[in-house]
Amino acid sequence: MNVYQDITLLPDPETDLYFLWQRVYQQIHLALVEVKDSKDQVAIGVSWPHYKYSKAGAHLGNKVRVFAETEQQLQDLNLSEWLSRFSDYAHITQVRQTPTEIQGYACFSRMNIKSSKASIARRKAKREGITYEQALEMLADVQLKRTDLPFINMRSLSGDRYFPLFIARKDVDSHREGDFSCYGLSQSASVPLF
Repeated sequence: MNVYQDITLLPDPETDLYFLWQRVYQQIHLALVEVKDSKDQVAIGVSWPHYKYSKAGAHLGNKVRVFAETEQQLQDLNLSEWLSRFSDYAHITQVRQTPTEIQGYACFSRMNIKSSKASIARRKAKREGITYEQALEMLADVQLKRTDLPFINMRSLSGDRYFPLFIARKDVDSHREGDFSCYGLSQSASVPLF
């Protein structure tokens, strides 16, 4: 990942950080959807430089860093245009070269947490061609997972529902090539930390 842009969120007393993450990251996601390939993958990854996850708490901070191999990829993404209506709340840097001195690498990935029997039952009913009530009955003994990972509330445009996009960070010992999802996340591809 040779180049990057930083997007810094600027909350104020009337607009909190979580609300801004929801709005701004939805636009970043839509921009990434526009540049995806036929396998729904993109060559652009993201990181959160202030990401914290510990027993004391978890948060993303107020900055997201968007990486690409070439300046042209970030220009084609055109984040300034996608985020133009948030100019009072988000500062976007120009495309910059990734520094040669970095702290390491990490994979930022989406974690799917089974936290709602209702949503699990809806998917099960659809997948198996059974009623919602039958699916709920089959899930009666299922133990749900809980997490305190940081997340962004996202809106599914296809289902018109909100869902938490849980984000995990795994530090790795070297750069790992690969593609990213339309959220800029990957289980295996890494981005530099600095």
